[in-house]
Amino acid sequence: MKAQGRCLCGAVAFSARSRAYTAHECHCTQCRNWSGHVWAYVCVRWDELTFTRDDGLAWYAHTPKARRGFCGHCGSSLFWRRNGSAKVDVSAGAFDMPTGLRLGAPSFPENHGDYYGL
Repeated sequence: MKAQGRCLCGAVAFSARSRAYTAHECHCTQCRNWSGHVWAYVCVRWDELTFTRDDGLAWYAHTPKARRGFCGHCGSSLFWRRNGSAKVDVSAGAFDMPTGLRLGAPSFPENHGDYYGL
């Protein structure tokens, strides 16, 4: 995958070069609270991500072990990264289409919202 992506307002823009072709959906309570529903993501190596604009990039340390990246201007949910990890989860919805991605296995499906079925 060679793709470009951005937040809603464009204050965070990036490109990714990766062999990732699968997007995953996370149903955990934290991702649902953060995104407003299920969060779809693509796991890439941090060094495969290049920022072409990052003046809106902000991070929130939601646990002692990981943090979430978002746009401080428009609020777009963009990244999840375990501290010190060589990998980062990137919001699948932030990539420009066509993505070439296919949806893979869900994460934490047992935590899905009570308003939809799996």
